[in-house]
Amino acid sequence: LANTREYKIDAFPQEYRDLRPQALYTSPWAPGKWTLRDAVAHYQRFFNFTEAQDPVGSRSLGGFITLTDDDVVLAYLNEHQVPYACIAPRNPESRIGVMMDETAAVMALMEGLIALGHRRIGHIKGPPSHGACEWRYKGYRDALRQAGIAYDPDLITQGEFSHESGINGANRLLDLPSPPTAIFAANDDMAAGVIRAACERGLVVPRDLSVCGFD
Repeated sequence: LANTREYKIDAFPQEYRDLRPQALYTSPWAPGKWTLRDAVAHYQRFFNFTEAQDPVGSRSLGGFITLTDDDVVLAYLNEHQVPYACIAPRNPESRIGVMMDETAAVMALMEGLIALGHRRIGHIKGPPSHGACEWRYKGYRDALRQAGIAYDPDLITQGEFSHESGINGANRLLDLPSPPTAIFAANDDMAAGVIRAACERGLVVPRDLSVCGFD
């Protein structure tokens, strides 16, 4: 982002976390509910700071780091000609992005669980609009296949990269007639939700349930 000039580059400031249910971080988790007009209304304050809004002082952003490559978000950034980079973009060839081999990393994580004797391993997926979610899911599937463990779709539930969705996903998995002995959540917020759900049921982690996150 700062290749040819000194940009002021920002991400999601802690003081704006109250906007998370409506802003850049979570808008793609509810596909179809957002329009560009919605995006403009909520994202505008990220690009038009005043001294009252910004404790650092008035500034104009020259770049943005996003945790999503949702079409609505990128349309807004492109329209306003704001340079950006994506973390784990779905289409890395078309934009600046930072990536890792998430499939291989999840396979290593799963191999650790399998080595502990787990055969029923639940997975709480992240939102489909985030590229990394499918790569992590593929690592889950590949590790099961490599270990000769049959894939069970009942052990998969959809999450939203949020603490609450981790709680909900864990409760659904733990309510199964044959619940998992380990749960792999696609991010750490959901893994924390899994631990909370387990504790509320009187389960001790990791004695009664192994829990893994990813971030």
